[in-house]
Amino acid sequence: MEVRPLGAQDFLPALACIDAWFGETVHEPVHPVMFHHIGGYAVDDDDRLIGFLIGFRSHTNKDVAYIHLVAIDPERRGQGIATNLYGRFERQARVWGCTMLEAVTHPANTRAIRFHEDRGFWTEVAQDWAGPGHDRVVMRKKLELAY
Repeated sequence: MEVRPLGAQDFLPALACIDAWFGETVHEPVHPVMFHHIGGYAVDDDDRLIGFLIGFRSHTNKDVAYIHLVAIDPERRGQGIATNLYGRFERQARVWGCTMLEAVTHPANTRAIRFHEDRGFWTEVAQDWAGPGHDRVVMRKKLELAY
């Protein structure tokens, strides 16, 4: 397994995988700009994409590093891949000087909520976060800066 920077070359492979991995059409969070300009980390095994994390430092709050999307091949879940990606992103967030990690999910995504809580995130429901009647769960984790 190889972890490497996520880039523009990963957009089409990720797009091909994402519907199968999530079991529905969810192209909206996988916009090409995220691969061309935002980035994150990708995980390959035998030259096949098996997971990725898209994340960035907030431009409106420099203390926050935001995790937009994490996707792992369902056949590879439970092997520590997402935990590895989160660890790498958390280390990068500290390099940026961030003191908070943040992610957002749909209230029905209990698996993601549990994953984050197991890694020290606290959660709260934000009413109308994605528009009227579209509540989301905001997940945050305080980071201690390493000196």
